[in-house]
Amino acid sequence: MLDRQNQMNESKRAIAREIAQRYIDTGDMLGWFEELYSRSKGDPSLIPWADLIPNPNLVAWFDVHNICGEGKRALKIGCGLGDDAEELARRGFRTTAFDISSTAIPLLPRHQHNPTPLLFREH
Repeated sequence: MLDRQNQMNESKRAIAREIAQRYIDTGDMLGWFEELYSRSKGDPSLIPWADLIPNPNLVAWFDVHNICGEGKRALKIGCGLGDDAEELARRGFRTTAFDISSTAIPLLPRHQHNPTPLLFREH
């Protein structure tokens, strides 16, 4: 089962690399994010980095340092599908999150796991 999962992940990465390379070849270093999110049509399994959980390193850092976000602000740049932003909000931070891909932003509310209200913005 793990081999099949690894093959699927590698296939998604290969597609992302192909899309990215096409844009890079034309001098557009960032446009490929928009195409990748558009192609996903709301299916996070087609986005290689969309684990639908916050980054384990972020979670560990908060836990080790006993960070409380109450009364503090956080800015998540490149929020993707919002997992890290949700974690920040869950820990009490007033969070602003945005992504370069305007297509990613409408996908966020469908995948929020956090009951804390969280507003994502396009910038």
